[in-house]
Amino acid sequence: MPRPAAGTLGNPAFRRLMASTLVSYAGRFLDMTLLSWLVAQRTTDPLPVALLTFFRFVPFLAAGPSAGFVADRFPRLRLMRLAQVGLALAAAGVAALLFLDAVEIWHAYLYAFVNGCLLALDSTARRSYMAGVVGSAWVTAAVSIDMVGMTLTRIAFAGAGGLVLAGGRSSWAFVALAALAVGSAALTRGLPPLFGGSPRNRESFVAAVRGGVQFARQNRLVLGGLVLVALANLTGFAYEPVVPAVADDVFHAGPLLFGVFLSATGVGSLVSSLWLSLRGTRLARPGLTALVAAAGLHVLQVAFSYADTVAGSLLLLTAIGAVGMVFSIAHSSLFLVAAPDSLRGRVLGLQTLMIGAYPLCSLIVGWLGHAVGTLAAVRAMALAGSLWVVALALLVPQLRQRLEPA
Repeated sequence: MPRPAAGTLGNPAFRRLMASTLVSYAGRFLDMTLLSWLVAQRTTDPLPVALLTFFRFVPFLAAGPSAGFVADRFPRLRLMRLAQVGLALAAAGVAALLFLDAVEIWHAYLYAFVNGCLLALDSTARRSYMAGVVGSAWVTAAVSIDMVGMTLTRIAFAGAGGLVLAGGRSSWAFVALAALAVGSAALTRGLPPLFGGSPRNRESFVAAVRGGVQFARQNRLVLGGLVLVALANLTGFAYEPVVPAVADDVFHAGPLLFGVFLSATGVGSLVSSLWLSLRGTRLARPGLTALVAAAGLHVLQVAFSYADTVAGSLLLLTAIGAVGMVFSIAHSSLFLVAAPDSLRGRVLGLQTLMIGAYPLCSLIVGWLGHAVGTLAAVRAMALAGSLWVVALALLVPQLRQRLEPA
């Protein structure tokens, strides 16, 4: 069995990229805990809490294709740096409002929206660049290592957010967020340019996006994968927007337990991502793996909706995190391996567009939660989603087949 270090951690460029990515992830998860608490403490209605997730991810609907176009047109390293500088400026703005004691809920929504736009650009450019650094044979291992880093920082910094809140130092935490973003940008210095883009290419935005769409339409595996990502983000993560409300309203969690709830999925994610990264080789059937994981997500959410103890809820969130990580690695590997480098940014942009279904999920769950209760809303979404997983597996048999690199 090949060692993952041979093509990933043994690569100096990949190590430097991962250092930058880890710093970026640290800021992302600290930010999520701080904002979630800020909104949850200002309302007892699950809809405003779910709206925070909506505003964070709705930019993916518009920014996905745009980010893919830009990532195939301009140097990807430069785009990553620009996105991090933007994140630093946004965090500094919120810090200033907190020092002035002038923060309102709509400020949190605006910040989440700006944050989502910048993250869509950064993630598309970063994943496209990563695939170029390691090559197709090591994509699964690289994505798995990336996910290990993400889950470790999620556990550490989502929980650290709870400690910060308990100490009443949220204003200085946003100063730290700005510093983390600047640090992430600085760590990309010295990386090779690899794909420099084609700024002189006269191809219009519409024509460029059309090229990515045509590739997806002609490749049934990629097309099926895109539909799978869209539907999974519509129903497969219905639990996530309401975890803050469940922790606060159902279990009356204090700041520390609140941070534990937000970081619980990271424990399970760490186990599955570690296993896939140590496995070393790429997934031969990433579509099938993603289908099985999507089915598991829905089943576990139904169980979560019936949990009536803190321990049971945390255990199920841990299991959801493990399965959700397998799903994320599988569909990311599918697109990175199936798409040629010249189209990789646009295909990942379409993937980001499909992830844009997630804010619709948060709206639906928030509305249903307002009408029938938070956990009942999660249960209804999960039961409906389990049906389309089976249907998609039958209608797109290419998802169950082996994948050869483009």
